[in-house]
Amino acid sequence: MQKVRAGVVGVGQMGQYHVGVYSELFNVELVGVADCDRHRATAIAEQYNTMPVTDYHALLGTVDVVSIAVPTSLHYSIARDFLEAGVHVLLEKPMTHTLEEARELFRLAESQNVVLHVGHVERFNGAVQDALGKAIHTDREDLANVQLCFQNGCIANIIASRATEIKIRTMAITQRDAYIVLDYTDQDIRVHRQASSEHLVARGALRYKQESLIERIFVHKENPLKLEIKHLIDCATQRAIRVVSVDEELRSLQVALQVLEILEKDGLV
Repeated sequence: MQKVRAGVVGVGQMGQYHVGVYSELFNVELVGVADCDRHRATAIAEQYNTMPVTDYHALLGTVDVVSIAVPTSLHYSIARDFLEAGVHVLLEKPMTHTLEEARELFRLAESQNVVLHVGHVERFNGAVQDALGKAIHTDREDLANVQLCFQNGCIANIIASRATEIKIRTMAITQRDAYIVLDYTDQDIRVHRQASSEHLVARGALRYKQESLIERIFVHKENPLKLEIKHLIDCATQRAIRVVSVDEELRSLQVALQVLEILEKDGLV
């Protein structure tokens, strides 16, 4: 079996995860890594026994797929160069600074008959109703609180922060008959049912009791990024059906840009 030749552009914190995944896949040859920081590129290349370059153009013509994990301002130009060269691309989020740039990249990928995926799985179909943000450590939105309202009446409250001292990735769903908590980091799902609570005041003391039946759902734990990259390769080599459609990718970016527009308009960042 001929191996898929892969490369990674940008080997900062996120890019290093991509390098690690490619190095683990039996049907992939990690051709090289590119980073403007020569020392970082060399260190990562030595760790994974691959070629370091400081100019990503050196990877053109040598790779079949590439992950791009550089600052967003560089996404469009770098992705365009690889797509024009007939390379399948996994572009980290946020995809681009504008919807027009994103649409142009997808049009280019289609014309070149190559695959373009974006490195996120969140998809929103609701309209942005409210947004609050705060710059804490930088001059950008370090903390954001967004409310989305969907056509079916569902309301989603989303909090994103890069100012917290610990990494928290959870989702909680409130239904009429259950409260569901999903921990993305631990890949753990717990469903709380038949919840009840009561309190008792006795001799000046307040006692509170809460009870519920907890159903724990066991799932097969796998590296999400590894699954994402394997899906990219499947789409590139076997023409597998993409999990996230182009329209959904663009809709996700549109919602994110709407949030930023609201924050900037209200002077919250």
